[in-house]
Amino acid sequence: MNLTDLEQDDWGPPPPDTTRLITRCHELRQVPLDQLAPADLRLLIGQRLSLPHLIPLALAELRANPLTESTFYPGDLLHAVLRAGVPHWAEHPDQHAEVAALVRAGEWPPELATAIMDFHRRGILIDVGGVLATENWDDLAARFTPELTTAELLAAVFGGNDDTVLIGRTSEDKWWQLIGDRLGLRAKPLAALRAAADEVSWNHRLLTALADLRSPRTRIVILSNAWPSARRRLNRSGHRATFDGVVLSAEAGVAKPDPRSYQTALRTLALPAHQTLFVDDTPGHLAAARDQGIAGHLHTGTTATIAALTRFVTAGSGRMAP
Repeated sequence: MNLTDLEQDDWGPPPPDTTRLITRCHELRQVPLDQLAPADLRLLIGQRLSLPHLIPLALAELRANPLTESTFYPGDLLHAVLRAGVPHWAEHPDQHAEVAALVRAGEWPPELATAIMDFHRRGILIDVGGVLATENWDDLAARFTPELTTAELLAAVFGGNDDTVLIGRTSEDKWWQLIGDRLGLRAKPLAALRAAADEVSWNHRLLTALADLRSPRTRIVILSNAWPSARRRLNRSGHRATFDGVVLSAEAGVAKPDPRSYQTALRTLALPAHQTLFVDDTPGHLAAARDQGIAGHLHTGTTATIAALTRFVTAGSGRMAP
């Protein structure tokens, strides 16, 4: 059985005046799979051809000798496998896990350094409210609406916001007018409450850890159910440079736990779900992320979250031989 038969796709003869590489790819499609040499596998996989059929064959070779030298240098077959690309690994996480375990177990020549780094790229999605920043609603209730409990103030501020201001269907100005009507506040005290609510306490320890973890192999994107002012608040804080992207529900038009929210974040992250960790303080949002194939960490404290992020980012990086 060869690739042409297996895929029921006859490429026919190579085009006239084509390159030797293309001609060889056409020829190899006619070779029985059990007769493909490591050099043949390296060539075809390097062109990202027929990966679902060829990666398992390459893995069989690599199990026997991870540093199989097919053509150029020890480990060149593994190099081709590492470069198979995100779309393939997203469809075959079991193969990705096997390659990751293989890399963790060995020492590798310098020629593999960049490929290993690319293979182990990581993505972090992280929430803002309750994770990166907190608001003191108890204090706001005591200062501006002492006749109400904190829960009553929160109901007045956020009640009905899920399908309006939270996803950009109502402006924030109009929403605050509605809040003022609910609370019976005139313009000046309402403006004071709005300004006070715009002030948050940033989790500087977690932000510093994220800045330390961010690298060419680790991208970090905010995924937050937030009103339009959240971007201005982030920019004003000076922390925007810590992140490779920001996905806010008011701008995206969808909010967690809508699956489209996570897909938008993954596109911004430019990484597949299985290479991504999502940090949030709401269990339901994490459950929805897991339904999309994204690993989750429930934020209950800064120390535990930093430990989880560090484990995720540093796992399986492999060791470079001197």
